[in-house]
Amino acid sequence: MKIRKSLLSGVLIACAGRCVAAWMPQDTQWILDVDMQALNASRVGPLIVERMQRGQPVVFDKACGLATVTGINLNHALTALTVCGSGWNTSNVVSHIVGRSAFTQICRDRLSASLTVSAYGPYELFAWTRGALSMAVSQPEAGMLIVAEPARLKNALDVYAGRGKACDTSRFQFVSAPRRNAFARFEARDVAALFQQDQSPYGLVLRYFSTLDGCALEADNQIRLTVRGFAATPEAAQEAAQLVRTLVALSQMNAAKASDLCSVLRALQIEQEGAQVRCHIALPVEQVKVLFKDERAGTTHTARR
Repeated sequence: MKIRKSLLSGVLIACAGRCVAAWMPQDTQWILDVDMQALNASRVGPLIVERMQRGQPVVFDKACGLATVTGINLNHALTALTVCGSGWNTSNVVSHIVGRSAFTQICRDRLSASLTVSAYGPYELFAWTRGALSMAVSQPEAGMLIVAEPARLKNALDVYAGRGKACDTSRFQFVSAPRRNAFARFEARDVAALFQQDQSPYGLVLRYFSTLDGCALEADNQIRLTVRGFAATPEAAQEAAQLVRTLVALSQMNAAKASDLCSVLRALQIEQEGAQVRCHIALPVEQVKVLFKDERAGTTHTARR
């Protein structure tokens, strides 16, 4: 089984910070929100954002696509990035992007030649001619974007305007709680349904859980990542925890003994209490920096070949 170092950056990014419910459709199953200011203030933040701009899982495709097309540096332009969806497919994802004061004006200026524009209440709708992707821009001074495929975007704006049913964010109690120094948090509901079609070993594990949440923070010169899964019964949680331990052990066997991945896997703690399974890892900041720098060097070497 192959586990890439990029999973570390995925976990670091894939967590949520503050919940913006006004535009979230009713069928939202997961919420991700990154406090970009807090992330960039951390010592590994710039490395994580750089990795994000080089390509990440589907939830970041739209934000990264925006950066690619406009040439905007995500480190400097964004203050918050919130993503939600009713599945992992791109068509079900909506991205809510908050930038600094001139952010939306930059987007207008740099995309004007390749966009068609139409009015939608207080928003301007930008249709990307490069693909099936649309973007709603608020007034320039607000610096706010909503990015999604056309039908999903209209759905989100209907919710924002009070013409559609919004997500009941009380279901997402972890994300709605105070941030407590986390630069990112994540929460998913109906997890078993989300991974119903995933036949990978990790998909089989995740189907044990009804709720999944996680957070990432920097404290005491460490990057700390915590992911919790809540199963229907303590027995189900025990089975899931044992399966996770087995997968980690197999991954350690497949990794070189002196490899960075092996050291990360050895640091991973897996605990089960009642119906909850908790995975936690704390890595020194310098070790995390080395992991990202090694991956960047490996990517550059592969590209040259």
